[in-house]
Amino acid sequence: KQFIDKLIELNVSLEYIRTSMEKQITLAKVLNNTIYSKIKISEAEIEIYYQNNTEEFTIPEQVTAAHILIATVGNVTETQAKAKIIEINNSLNATNFCELVAKYSDDPGSIDTCGEYTFSKGEMVPEFENASFNLEINQTTLIKTVYGWHLIKKINYTNSKLEPLNTIKDYVNQTIY
Repeated sequence: KQFIDKLIELNVSLEYIRTSMEKQITLAKVLNNTIYSKIKISEAEIEIYYQNNTEEFTIPEQVTAAHILIATVGNVTETQAKAKIIEINNSLNATNFCELVAKYSDDPGSIDTCGEYTFSKGEMVPEFENASFNLEINQTTLIKTVYGWHLIKKINYTNSKLEPLNTIKDYVNQTIY
């Protein structure tokens, strides 16, 4: 019913749609039988494309950081948020970070993941990103961002790496095709 109503609104007949689709299907069959079926991409072409486009296949360096946010929203002042994050930091030990996230963090997007985010440079606010990349694994710090005060713990770091051709060969082939 909605489809027919839209056709009427656009002043397009069902017969016109049917004819157009038949032409498209016929054209696709002709192209497949005459042009596309004759395209053969060699291993050398795949290798050359891969080598000439390594930036497309490079996974950037990434950091995994967990955080607790005390937001400076509503009637929570910056002074109150800072005092709360210092209090939380003082109660932090080697095993209770997730518990503290669940109890205190104002970031609903990361509570279910123990406060964790994995990200590359350019994906977070600069203060959060810089602190996360500059910490050592398992080191913590307190920082202020536009969202409030954070207790950040660096969980992991991964160097940038070039995806091996054998894992993306089909994608490269399809891209060339």
